[in-house]
Amino acid sequence: MAAHRISTGLECYDVLVCGGGPAGLGAALAASRSGAQTLLVEQHAMLGGLWTVGLLTPFFDATNKRGLSREIQNALAPAGYEKLFREDLTYMYHVGHLARLFDRLIVESGCGVQLHSLVGAPLMEGRQVVGVTVHSKSGDQPLRAKVVIDCTGDGDVAARAGCRYEMGRPEDGACQPATLFALVGGAPDETVRCDEITEAIAAAGGELTYAHPYLFSQPGSPGVALFMCNHLYRLDGTSAADLTRGEIEGRRLIVEAIDLLRRSGKPRFAKLHLIQFAGQIGIRETRRIRGHYYLTADEVFAGAQFDDGICDVTFNVDIHHMGGPRGTVRQGQGYRNVGYHDDGGQPVKTERGLDTKPVQPYQIPYRCLVPQDVEGLLVAGRCISGDHVAHASYRVTGDCAAMGEAAGVAAAMAARQECCPSQLDGVAVRAALDEYYRALSRP
Repeated sequence: MAAHRISTGLECYDVLVCGGGPAGLGAALAASRSGAQTLLVEQHAMLGGLWTVGLLTPFFDATNKRGLSREIQNALAPAGYEKLFREDLTYMYHVGHLARLFDRLIVESGCGVQLHSLVGAPLMEGRQVVGVTVHSKSGDQPLRAKVVIDCTGDGDVAARAGCRYEMGRPEDGACQPATLFALVGGAPDETVRCDEITEAIAAAGGELTYAHPYLFSQPGSPGVALFMCNHLYRLDGTSAADLTRGEIEGRRLIVEAIDLLRRSGKPRFAKLHLIQFAGQIGIRETRRIRGHYYLTADEVFAGAQFDDGICDVTFNVDIHHMGGPRGTVRQGQGYRNVGYHDDGGQPVKTERGLDTKPVQPYQIPYRCLVPQDVEGLLVAGRCISGDHVAHASYRVTGDCAAMGEAAGVAAAMAARQECCPSQLDGVAVRAALDEYYRALSRP
């Protein structure tokens, strides 16, 4: 029997957005609202990525943003689905109502959307990306577009198209650890911070793989919280085998942590129970695609500004400890990381915390979103062009959403002008992005 390929009813889109997380949502909405025929492709059953499927709702570096971040706040705060997380005006949102809001925004924008679809190999004409092949229940589906935006988080499209990239810290390629979240019930109605949780865990005779756990109280759902309690070390977020290992280990650690809290003797945790695990592991770091500009640590600490600056960043550098190389033991604060062993079968110890350093408010230039090695492609989110330390500042979701919006505006411009994104004037992209934000704020 011949393979069946579904028809999208469109030979070539103006803009194809790969990935429906914070960056992909920003890109798809901006491109569609800017007049481009746009399709958003997402592998999961809902939009939002780490925000919804991954259960990570504190929106870091979002309150200084326009566009999608403001739309979320305006839609969910009046209904009681927003809560202040900390004094720097970092807010949290109800994960279910976030997902429903994203459905509505995408539909109202006129953007096409296809869920349950995994992005595969790019379609190439010489050095130019002209589409991607999507794999789904409907079979293999080649989709063509004038401009493709890689919002996969890992730079999957760019890497498969032959773009150069870096991964991890320069000395050994190690990436920041991953974290799996869970939804729990029987929790206090306010956010419970790390000291109280770690003390309760210690009282029960245990310890966690992460020194800064939280119970994020979910707004609009009394007694329900999002639980962050683990680091999953030495995990390659571009490897299916490593992701599988991390998901399985993460679920084990979550159940163990809940049991320890219940046995701690602390009344606030006596009724804590698991509702559901996140459907997506939280990956902090993988590929960084080399672009026409490479943002450095020196620039983020110095507060670099650019004529083509398309995203204002204020979030500190935030590097979660990666642990020692395989087969070694790091000195200092250690943890017996059950399930991870050296080549001799002995448990590996690793530091459990994170290092932070403040930055001066700086900008990401449009050129960081434009890969050097191919045409017809933009990248947005944590996979843009920058070094390991700079990435540890701009990787958070508020900045990823803003980068996506810039990529969407630029992609629509390139499609309209029938040119490649690399041929656009970055200053003109910045001006168009400002106009996009002004139009959204008009009544």
